[in-house]
Parts: sequence; C-alpha cells; structure tokens
Amino acid sequence: MSSSVILGVDYGARRSGIAVARENIAFPLTVVHSPALIETLEKFAIEESVDTIVVGLPRRLDGSESDTTHRVRSFAGRLGRALSDIAIELWDERLSSVEASHVLAQMDARGPDDAIAASIMLQNFLDTNHL
Repeated sequence: MSSSVILGVDYGARRSGIAVARENIAFPLTVVHSPALIETLEKFAIEESVDTIVVGLPRRLDGSESDTTHRVRSFAGRLGRALSDIAIELWDERLSSVEASHVLAQMDARGPDDAIAASIMLQNFLDTNHL
C-alpha cells in the first residue's frame, strides 16, 4: 500500500482551505490566509513528505473558464515554481463549495467551509483516479 501524502487546496483570494489525504481518504486540515499559502504549503510539504498537491480549478457550470479560473492557474504556476519537486495537479472543483456548505448545515455548524471544500475536491480526485 502506498504511503503517499497528497494535499488538496481550495484557493481563494482572501483565504484558502487545505485538506490532506493519507491512505486514500481526504480530511479537512486547515484554513490559511492566502498571502501565506505558498509558505504554509512549503512547510507542510517538507514536514509530511508530500508527493502531490491538487489545486481545485473553479469552472462555470458549463465548463468554461472565468477570471477566477485564471487566478487559480496563476497561483498553481507560482506554487509549481516554489515546490518544483512536488507534482501539482489541477482538478475541477465545480460545486465542492456548495457541497461543503451542505455538510456544515447538516452538522449544524458555522464557520469557513474552505477546508471542507478542499477535502471534498481532493476525495473526488482520489476516487476518480483510483488512488
């Protein structure tokens, strides 16, 4: 069995959610202010021997790209340059934030759903790629 560590990132202009997957199960990890995101990911990647970082790519419901999609692609490029020895994957995250809001509502919880959205997106990536 692989012992790889994969991070999921739900990137936002102000804050970003981070999830971690170990043994093919994704868990919400934390929410980080976006200006500190690359530094936080670098630190975690070293401490946890991260193999891959999956960045959620927001698209419109029809699959087309938006200004936000382009900002996320730019972030993923900066992340790839900063962590050149780690694979950076982009993954369609349509509706993961909506699903995260539903999860919080079912739990009767309040607060940022960014880390939950990151874990939903990462689990979708894992399930689709049979990892």
